[in-house]
Amino acid sequence: MLVIIVCVGAAAGCVGRTRVDRSVPTSKATATVEELIEKLEVFGDIRTMKSTVELRLAVVTNDRLSKKGRTGRNRKIQSVQEFTEVRGFILIERPASIRTIAEVPVVKSKAFDMVSNGVEFKVYIPPTNRFLVGLEAIIESPKERVDRVRPQHLLEAVLIDPPRENESYRMLENVLHGKRSYQIVHLMSDDGNGKVKLSRKIWFGGSGLQIARIQIFDDLADLVTDVSYAKWSMAKELPYPRTIFLTRPKDGYEVQIRIVNPGLNEPLSKRSFELEAPMGIKIERIGESMKTHPEGTT
Repeated sequence: MLVIIVCVGAAAGCVGRTRVDRSVPTSKATATVEELIEKLEVFGDIRTMKSTVELRLAVVTNDRLSKKGRTGRNRKIQSVQEFTEVRGFILIERPASIRTIAEVPVVKSKAFDMVSNGVEFKVYIPPTNRFLVGLEAIIESPKERVDRVRPQHLLEAVLIDPPRENESYRMLENVLHGKRSYQIVHLMSDDGNGKVKLSRKIWFGGSGLQIARIQIFDDLADLVTDVSYAKWSMAKELPYPRTIFLTRPKDGYEVQIRIVNPGLNEPLSKRSFELEAPMGIKIERIGESMKTHPEGTT
């Protein structure tokens, strides 16, 4: 595990940045692709989550080339803004509903409130009095990377999916890297035009062959989501990771999630996923050239 101390602006303090080691301990345990798929199928029994969590967001705010060094090559320099750890709740209901509410420590004021039904997302940020709305399928990304954080990205990381209906092609890869071994299940899907594309890679490791990492790819086979898992535990006879580290390389942000209480399969009301803009606040429509609309209008 690597810890980096960084200082950021007035909105946050000097905090320790914890990076989760993506490696897993040496293991001689092996399984067939069918046995690993069975391990993945178990997560389908998790229908809802009402989790108490701690979150830490890091955003790459600047990406530039430095002057040439002794090697004569330009070096890429990234400035990372890391926000103070917040405590809150993640509410999830299959197949695609999620709400994440976070509070700033000590003062207990709301840091943000995000909700998505898999089609549309809403993000409310009280400290800056902003309310963002957009479609999950939009391609255009906001200029500010902190505005690219989506509730569906957190859903992909926290609620692990068993093989989906379109993921009918499965391959197994055994990898030995130094003293660490992994078994990687490749989930492939048909794009509807007779072509097979890589959808997800599920990395299993350790003596119990637990999930160590999940990589998610887009239609061009580019990596869009990279998630590491650690400290697996059990609740209601179902597995869950106590530490999750989510990276969105194209969006330029990372989120560390520590699950304090998983709240697996607890009942949730329909109102759990309702989020409306406060009176008087302007709504920013992501994907519509960042237009703003008065509250209650489209």
